[in-house]
Amino acid sequence: MRWRIIGVTMALWCLGVLLVEGLRIHKVLTGPPDLEEYVNHIGFQLVGSLILVVTKWLPVLCGVLLGEVAILEVAGLVRSRSARSQ
Repeated sequence: MRWRIIGVTMALWCLGVLLVEGLRIHKVLTGPPDLEEYVNHIGFQLVGSLILVVTKWLPVLCGVLLGEVAILEVAGLVRSRSARSQ
């Protein structure tokens, strides 16, 4: 059960990051052209998004997963103790 919850969290997180980064790229590419020519190319935007994902989104996902595992561990301990006391 715990791994299913973690898997769902990771899948939703990935979909959210794809949506946010996709909207960011769409906004940049459909907006007024930048004076810097390279900024207006999809390749540059994809590399920028990759850097953002690795440096910003991935560490936050690791923190969320660590917190989730800790909460699930505590919930499992509480549930097993209450079952033993009955």
